[in-house]
Amino acid sequence: MAIDEKMRICHLISGDLWAGAEVQMYTLVKSLCEVGSLEVSAIVLNEGILSSKLRALPIKVSVFEESKHGFRGLLQMVKDALDETKPQILHTHRYKENILGALAKKDKKASRLIQTIHGVDEKFKGLKRYKAYVYNRMNDHYTREYYDSIITVSEDIRNRVLGKFGSARLTTIHNSVDLAGLRPTRTQQSVKDEFGIDPACPVVGSVGRMVPVKGFDIFLKMADRVSRVMPEVKFVLVGDGPLLKALKALCSELGLAEKTIFTGFREDAINIVNIFDLFVVTSYHEGIPMSVLESMALGKAVVGTARGGMTEIIQQRQSGILVDSVDPEFLAKACLEVLQNRALKDTFGQGAINRIKTEFSLNIHLNRVLKLYRELVSPQ
Repeated sequence: MAIDEKMRICHLISGDLWAGAEVQMYTLVKSLCEVGSLEVSAIVLNEGILSSKLRALPIKVSVFEESKHGFRGLLQMVKDALDETKPQILHTHRYKENILGALAKKDKKASRLIQTIHGVDEKFKGLKRYKAYVYNRMNDHYTREYYDSIITVSEDIRNRVLGKFGSARLTTIHNSVDLAGLRPTRTQQSVKDEFGIDPACPVVGSVGRMVPVKGFDIFLKMADRVSRVMPEVKFVLVGDGPLLKALKALCSELGLAEKTIFTGFREDAINIVNIFDLFVVTSYHEGIPMSVLESMALGKAVVGTARGGMTEIIQQRQSGILVDSVDPEFLAKACLEVLQNRALKDTFGQGAINRIKTEFSLNIHLNRVLKLYRELVSPQ
């Protein structure tokens, strides 16, 4: 590559959701745009929040609606877009995009391939389970055959895929938070007013898709136990998903309907997290959840299950408490310890901010990704 030539990077992502992978990809792409030595583009397979945000950046964005095209048609459109931008590195996210990227490289539409593994496989039943199995096998095959490098967002995920792909191609780069851009746009009081929460009420909450792996049924059972000791506490769950109706039914069964707020999906989730006194994670597994990083950047204490990447985020009793169990009784005990000790809550909150600054800031993430890009384009 000539000294004055810009490195060309293209990101390929589905963009059907606005969840952790999409937030992290957008955060990274936005920061890459500010690097003068790069020329950045993006291909998105769905119209949505992500595509809208990307279009506001000074990059070329191609959107191909996957629901309107078969796989072959989608592949041809991706290859045509790559013909225009001629990226030296194509950076993909998730299974379908990984397979599209591999086939594009096979046809010499990209020189180097990188993928990010944002999380572990979600468990399904019935036909979805079979489809997931097929996609996993195809993804593993094409990754081994065509990918030059694989980013895992946690050491836990790296260890899970080490046997499949070998250590040489694996690099762990933790997710990050753009501290400069993370600013609530509403006052805490206005948000509490929206939900009818008294200013003096402690608020315990969480954010995520209402799917089994998030363990929100455990959250509600934990809330039931906390409420027996501190009846003034309000509980807030932010997010949507297939289990929302069932979780609301469980909430009623536990007698928590008057104390629990389900907000549904909120693009302004950060405003709601800002009213939390305590952020609680009850997941059976996590990668490096963006919602946790953002809550910590706001100085929120965290109580969570010691599963997956959570053990890489939380320094025990410095920025929060990790519980080595999904038992709601143990989680409730940890929550009560924090809620009943203002000094401890404040200590964890400051520890959370410090942890983000030293390991999960955008600058750290950007520099690690840039180092990987440069090594691939100009191997030593």
